[in-house]
Amino acid sequence: MTLSTYSLIETASRVTTVVLLLVSWSSVIWLNLDGYWALAAILGGFLPYILIVNVLMKGFVWRRYVAGRAEQPSGLISVVLDLTNEFGDRHDAVMDLASYDEPEVIAALTKVKNDPEEDADMIEEAHHSLLEIQRRVSES
Repeated sequence: MTLSTYSLIETASRVTTVVLLLVSWSSVIWLNLDGYWALAAILGGFLPYILIVNVLMKGFVWRRYVAGRAEQPSGLISVVLDLTNEFGDRHDAVMDLASYDEPEVIAALTKVKNDPEEDADMIEEAHHSLLEIQRRVSES
């Protein structure tokens, strides 16, 4: 999941960079050919700034993604362990926890799985999530 999101951000950044460069340089060449050399020089001077903004935006998006991902497991764990939450919300959170490998995620899923008073569907889903984590960890 992390790689695909990173790849998406990286691809969007590269496409944006190429489009900005093509549009900017074609505008500079076109303006130069039409005799608007001063305007072409001004636009050409903005090219480095356009690239810098693009790189900064990519870093900003990536930092937000990583920060959100770091907070996610603890929020999901709190939903799962709070028995006052709706069954559907807890069930969805158990399924979502399969995406994380942290020890606290495994501990929370194990707690749900081993609770004799827990709903059978919830126990089964916790078991499936633990198996998914185990499969992913053993493949890497």
